[in-house]
Amino acid sequence: MTASCPACASPRTIRHESLPDREAYARSGDRIERVPCPAARLLCKACGKTFVLRDEGTVAAERQARDHLAERAFRLGRAGAAREAGVTEKVVERLLRDWRQGREPDIAGCEPDFLLLQPASHRGEGRILVVDADAEALVEVLQDRSAVAGWLADPGRVPALRVCVPLDPGLAELARNALPGTVVMVAPSAVRRAIRLALAAGLNGLRRLGYMRGRNAMPGTARFLRAHDGRVEPGEGWPREVLSLLRAGRLASGIVDARAPAEAERSWREFELAADTEGGRPLARMMATWRREILAGLANRFIDRVAGIVDGITRQARARRPALAFEDFRALVLLRDAEGPGRGRALAGLRERLGPGL
Repeated sequence: MTASCPACASPRTIRHESLPDREAYARSGDRIERVPCPAARLLCKACGKTFVLRDEGTVAAERQARDHLAERAFRLGRAGAAREAGVTEKVVERLLRDWRQGREPDIAGCEPDFLLLQPASHRGEGRILVVDADAEALVEVLQDRSAVAGWLADPGRVPALRVCVPLDPGLAELARNALPGTVVMVAPSAVRRAIRLALAAGLNGLRRLGYMRGRNAMPGTARFLRAHDGRVEPGEGWPREVLSLLRAGRLASGIVDARAPAEAERSWREFELAADTEGGRPLARMMATWRREILAGLANRFIDRVAGIVDGITRQARARRPALAFEDFRALVLLRDAEGPGRGRALAGLRERLGPGL
């Protein structure tokens, strides 16, 4: 039993001391079994240090067992994985801890050029998923905003040139401060959702106006939004203030649907004039606040697809595991294919590997 020294890489090593067999774990189907693991202490003649060498075959078998157990624990929970594997939860915890420690170096050096930051709050606890948008790979899950700031500003990481954020002023400002000069944008799909929310707020504001109360033709929010989407025609006798708000909403959606940022810029002035009404103020404020980020997002429209995949994965993960802890979310990153590049977990492969419904 010989090996190069882990301290100086010298091959001049000799057996220094025999050790009793250690205990390891190996996979047998879905079960995890204890197996003996021969070990010896070796001495490096070059640097004089000693180190323990374990049987390579047994070490590889335990690594495979940890990988299998990690996937089962993510899908079934720790208690369910322990029952299926025929071991105690304490053993599962130990093997998962070793599994995480082995996976962490694979994602530590990730240096994506285009990042997508997507919150995934669950049961009041915030998590922020960091996605390499170009590679469509999940590269990190961070527990809070301070962790995001530290991750982005890591001096050992090549700074990203583009960052896509949700319509969250705090997160956008955090990205700008951590990465000065970086292009910050929002996905067109997020803007479409924000437009609908602003329209609903504007309609509710009109309802509260004294001279608008009691009008029989005042539409409900659901019908108004269906008219905005073009699924129904505006109702007969709708107040002109409501029709003005509807026109402003359609012009805002036209900006988001523009084929190029230059086309959106040309349409913006017409939208501003249409939104300069009592009901259009929430929409005008939202569009003005995010103007720069909206136009940047239109130049990177493919980000919609990436954001949709991430949202689907996290939504299905929460449905499958209602009590997801932070470490379970981080398992989404670490559960990568062993033969993969190791620079994050491919989103499409993650859905496929974790099975139907995820």
